[in-house]
Amino acid sequence: MNAPLPFHRLGIAGVGLLGGSLGLALKSRAPRLHIVGIGRSEERLAEALHRGAIDQYTRDPAALDPPLDAVVLCTPVRLVPVSLRSVLPALAPHALVTDVGSTKAGIVRQCEAIAGNAVWFIGSHPIAGSHKTGVQAARANLFHNKICIVTPTPRSHPPALEAVTGLWRFLGMKVICMDPEAHDAFLAVSSHLPHIAAAALCHTAKAKGSRIETLLGTGFRDTTRVAEGDPTLWLDICLENREPLLEALRGYRQVLDNFLSQLERGDEEALFHFLTDAQEWKKRARPR
Repeated sequence: MNAPLPFHRLGIAGVGLLGGSLGLALKSRAPRLHIVGIGRSEERLAEALHRGAIDQYTRDPAALDPPLDAVVLCTPVRLVPVSLRSVLPALAPHALVTDVGSTKAGIVRQCEAIAGNAVWFIGSHPIAGSHKTGVQAARANLFHNKICIVTPTPRSHPPALEAVTGLWRFLGMKVICMDPEAHDAFLAVSSHLPHIAAAALCHTAKAKGSRIETLLGTGFRDTTRVAEGDPTLWLDICLENREPLLEALRGYRQVLDNFLSQLERGDEEALFHFLTDAQEWKKRARPR
């Protein structure tokens, strides 16, 4: 965690919750690192500068001088390859590039092709965030003690992989490496399916009419918290990770169908085992 970062000028493309938190975390640990915010909104960039997440900003990365020796792409998943193309003119030869997208196979495939041999791209997914959005919700400790999945491929440059894993460890994260396709299959179940389930619960409750709103307890609140996430962001995630998410949804539907059948039969033993097995697994699966 205390190893020095192998770059001096870092760009953050997209200074929302994750990009802003990244800037705050890096400035708190490496105050001499020069961070440039890159984006389209003057208002958001100015707010990130005001909050101390970046040292300067630009809406025209091609105009940056001197060039950046690293950049983290913190834009919505469907815009990550677009963002890489836009920042290429601002990057030094063999600059380090990574991202924070919660889908990986499509991003890695496209970004490796765009990067070519000019810069080194390694995909990342820090599993940290909030249903809140924007740099106003950013905080320096967002990544601390969380997991980051790094997704190298046979094309990955070993020193670049070492630098990316070092970056996330520098922020106090535990790094796990896996291939992009495995990442997407696991995250479809562990992250993307829960969001859809929470949204479906909200739709089910909404169908009961407004009177139910006064009867929603903490269980409903906690279970559906993630449904407050940005719909545009989650639309992108669903479409980018469509096939793994469809597979996860089919598996979830099968579990619900089995429970429905047990409840229709009044099968107390089967229902008890269903609830007990879930309880025991949840206790074992708690983060350690």
